[in-house]
Amino acid sequence: MRLRSGIRPRNQSDAMRPEYIAYTAMEPVSTVLFSLYRGTPSREDWLLACLQGAWPGLLGEAVANACRPAQLKGRELTIEVADAAWLPALAGMKAEFLKRIREAAGHEIQELTFVCNGVN
Repeated sequence: MRLRSGIRPRNQSDAMRPEYIAYTAMEPVSTVLFSLYRGTPSREDWLLACLQGAWPGLLGEAVANACRPAQLKGRELTIEVADAAWLPALAGMKAEFLKRIREAAGHEIQELTFVCNGVN
């Protein structure tokens, strides 16, 4: 652990003192959790559940009502669309959606696929 000024705590108990904690750069909790689940059998299920919970905040209420994250295989997220009329609009916003989703998911998602009621 290092302070921005380069001063190091002398020991572990010093590292817990407020003056060290306040100025120490910390990783976001999501980064720590992603690293804990990376490589485990439950990684995909856990990440999918996180995305489902954050969906309206990531893409907005209107889009969240029209589609949902349905499946994660490897680094590809399948998004199920409720109505085929949304497919052209969603395809046009794919790059922006991928950017938002990647940032929220610690860059674990590399590809998005849209399907209408489970059919490409």
